[in-house]
Order: sequence, then structure tokens, then C-alpha cells
Amino acid sequence: MILLKKKLVNITKNVGLVGGYLPQPLLERFNLFSVYKKTSKSTIIRKLVEEELLNSPSIDNMIKSIADSFLLLWRNTVPFSMYKTTVQQELKKRKLSAIQVEQIITVMENTQNGVS
Repeated sequence: MILLKKKLVNITKNVGLVGGYLPQPLLERFNLFSVYKKTSKSTIIRKLVEEELLNSPSIDNMIKSIADSFLLLWRNTVPFSMYKTTVQQELKKRKLSAIQVEQIITVMENTQNGVS
């Protein structure tokens, strides 16, 4: 705790880890768990991600779902070609590969044109 403007303020520190942040209490528990398991934090994270991905939908299903969700957001007030550009920019911000972006856009176009 520190004194700011004559008020006690409890400062909690968030620590960056793998593209995100962990609150200090969670980080401390994670560090303890790492020592308890006698393994590195990166090994724990890799195993958790692998486990999560094993239970995830297929790549084709994820691409279709993402394309469908973007199509639901599209309004006819904007030309589809302009909307596709906006979607491409949004997907690139999310760090999807160029191939993944193209696959999603292709599914969007096919759905829009009535092709299965």
C-alpha cells in the first residue's frame, strides 16, 4: 500500500505473460504451481493450449463460424466489397495468417453468393 493524496491505495500489479496479463495473485499462484510441478511456466502454458485445442472445433468449422458471424454484422448500407476490406483489416489485427484471412473471406463470398 502507498499513500497518495493522503489516501491509502492498494496497488496491485498486473504482469504481462503470453500476450496478456495476469493479476499479481494469479501470477504468484502460477509461479508456485510451476515449482510444485517441477516444470517451466512455458511448458504448463503449452500443455494447457494443446489441451484446449484438442477440444476445439475443426479448422473448417471455426472458419465457417467466423465468416458467418461477420456476415451477420454486415449491413446492406455498405457495399460488400468495402465490408470485406474492413473484415480483412480486423482479422489481420487479430494476427491471423494471410491464408486464414483469405479462407474466411472466401467463405463469406461463397455464402453471400449462395454457393455452399
